[in-house]
Amino acid sequence: ATTVTYGFRDSYSGAFSGFHAFSEAQREAAREIISQYSELTGLRFVEVGAGGSTDDATILLGNYSAPDGQTGFGYYPGSEAAHS
Repeated sequence: ATTVTYGFRDSYSGAFSGFHAFSEAQREAAREIISQYSELTGLRFVEVGAGGSTDDATILLGNYSAPDGQTGFGYYPGSEAAHS
């Protein structure tokens, strides 16, 4: 199976402001969703920094709030430029 790493950011110092880390309840919900997705797809997900935080995983999760209240962003693999 293909392995995909994921983790939870504790901080973010990039071009966007409004970042805050996932709560423990959000982390548990994300783990459950990732587990279910793994069962459906056959992908193997491995949490980096289990129980803590990381900035070094294929998928990094965190909260972001913008003045309009509705925003998200992501990075393409290997890219340093954000796409919202």
